[in-house]
Amino acid sequence: MKGQYLLPAALLLALAGCRSAGIQELDCPVVLETPVSPVPGFSLVGGTTSPFLAYVDRDSRALVLAAVDGSSPPAYLDRITDLPEQDLLSGAHVLFATEDDLHLLYLDRQSEESLVLKHVRKSMKSGNTWIDVLPVSGKPVAAFATAGGLDMFLERDQALYREGPQAGLVRTPFASEAPACRFTSDAFQGFTIYDTAARRLLLFLLRGQELETLEVARFGQAQDSAVDAEGRLQILAYDPRSFRILLYQSADPASGFEIQPVTLSRGTSSLALVRLPGGPGFLFNEISARGQPRYQVSLLHFSPAQGYLKTVLYLSERPAAALRAVPTREALFVALLEENLRVLRVEYDALRKR
Repeated sequence: MKGQYLLPAALLLALAGCRSAGIQELDCPVVLETPVSPVPGFSLVGGTTSPFLAYVDRDSRALVLAAVDGSSPPAYLDRITDLPEQDLLSGAHVLFATEDDLHLLYLDRQSEESLVLKHVRKSMKSGNTWIDVLPVSGKPVAAFATAGGLDMFLERDQALYREGPQAGLVRTPFASEAPACRFTSDAFQGFTIYDTAARRLLLFLLRGQELETLEVARFGQAQDSAVDAEGRLQILAYDPRSFRILLYQSADPASGFEIQPVTLSRGTSSLALVRLPGGPGFLFNEISARGQPRYQVSLLHFSPAQGYLKTVLYLSERPAAALRAVPTREALFVALLEENLRVLRVEYDALRKR
């Protein structure tokens, strides 16, 4: 795949925080905290009034759908397993939003031998919720709402399948690592995911009824993808060999990507692309350069008056196992998983260097 490095090394070092004047720390309020099972993780998406979380409650083993701002009571959907041990598949889910609805696909273990795939649709206008049992099964990887029904990508038997209007085998062998990152816009629709069978970060592009698969990088266990305001596909990925976070951009992915170094970091296992009022933002966890506390969650963002700034949003003695972020009109919401799931509210005004 064609690549071109666009930023000079001097800027890369500046973004890495080597100039201390470009770093600030914020004391961000925690707007939600809850005990969460680390398996199968959690999801965060935007809503019309509040971002929504989906997670498996550690104590009840129930799959929960909750508004981050507490505007509606948490919905306990199903006790997804009665087995005493942690189950890698029970509660595996995909959460996404369309214009008016939230969609949640999840696996519910009915018995030791039986996993059932369910679909929850919640109207963000009326608040009504519908739950359907689907006639197919498999670990949900990504899904899209279409006029013909759900277009789903499911992992089973070490292969990736497409179910719905265009059903069929997509790729084998296939073994996902970490959740897929879904994107949809007028320009592009699809998802990115790291495949441990191929040891590649893969891009799946939906082009009408056709599906195009591209290999992006030989790393990318920590990655995110989105479409920017100019209609370019952006893929953010961490290269642990060079300790660099890289941004892949293209208006035509089949013709290759421009590769832009974003920053240096160590110990990064999760990251996110966010669209802030002042431009793009890059959220990531890393080992703190000062040693104590040892770990931090950082946001690299652009200020027209001050250039690139690095803001430390959270400090901890434990690394954040996973990060998700959703920008809203009023603030950026950042969800991070340690021993509990925490959601931070980051005010945009506070990101301006003081």
